[in-house]
Amino acid sequence: MADFYSLLSRAVQGLDQSTGDSRRLLYERVRAVMMEQLRKQKPTLGDLVQQQIAFEEAIKKIEAEEDHKERSLVPGRPPLKVVKGQSKEEDRAEQVRKEPELATRALGSEAERNEKAPNANQLPTDANTLFLPCESIRQEVGGRLTLIGAATNGDIIVPTGTQIVNLTSLAFLFVFRDGEGTFPASFSLIAPSGQTIVDRFKLPDSVNRPGASFNLIIHIAPFQTKEFGRFRVVARLADQDYVRTFVLAAEP
Repeated sequence: MADFYSLLSRAVQGLDQSTGDSRRLLYERVRAVMMEQLRKQKPTLGDLVQQQIAFEEAIKKIEAEEDHKERSLVPGRPPLKVVKGQSKEEDRAEQVRKEPELATRALGSEAERNEKAPNANQLPTDANTLFLPCESIRQEVGGRLTLIGAATNGDIIVPTGTQIVNLTSLAFLFVFRDGEGTFPASFSLIAPSGQTIVDRFKLPDSVNRPGASFNLIIHIAPFQTKEFGRFRVVARLADQDYVRTFVLAAEP
C-alpha cells in the first residue's frame, strides 16, 4: 500500500504557501490520480476500501499537524530557541521558566486528564449515531466534509431495466455524537439475500474525544451487485455493532 501520509506531507511542504484552499486543491488532485490508478489495477473490494480509508486518514493527520502549527504561532511569543546539546525536555523546561503561564496550563491539562481517566472508553450510544449513504465523501481542510450524492432518505435509485448495478463510488458516513475513548473498528456490508459482501473489514481505530463528534467514513469504489432491496451496513466499535440500512432500487 502506498504511504499516503509521506506523499501528501512532502507535497504540502512543497506548496508556495500552505493555506486551507491550497491544501484542499492539492488533495483533490492527488485523490483523482489515486482513483485513476486504482481503476487500472483492478484491486479487490477489500483493497479498494483499505486504500481509500488510508488516504482520508492521511489527510486528517496532516490537517491536524497544520492546525497545530497555526495554533503555535501565538502573537507576541518568541519562538523557542534550541541550544546545541540541550534535550527537548530541557528546552521545554527553559521555556516554562520564562513563561510561567505555560506551567499553569500544563498542570491544568494533567488534572483534567486525571479526572477524565475513570470515564474513558465509553462507547457511543446507538440513538446518538447518525448514518448517511452517499455517492462519495471527501475529507476537507479544517475537519469539514464534502458529501456528493447524499441519499438523505436512505434510497439509492438506479435506472429502470438495470440488471447489474455498477456504481463508480459508494460511501457511508457514520457520525458518533457521543462516547469517549479509543476503540478498534471494523465494517461489514450484508446484501438483501443475507450474503456478506464485506465481512468485518478492519478500519483504523476510532478515537472519540470528550464533547466532540467522530466521523467514520467508508468508501467502496467501484460497487457492483446484482441484488436489489435493503442492504445492511454495520460499523463495529469494540464489541458493539451500529447497524444501519439503505435501499437499492430501480426507478419506478
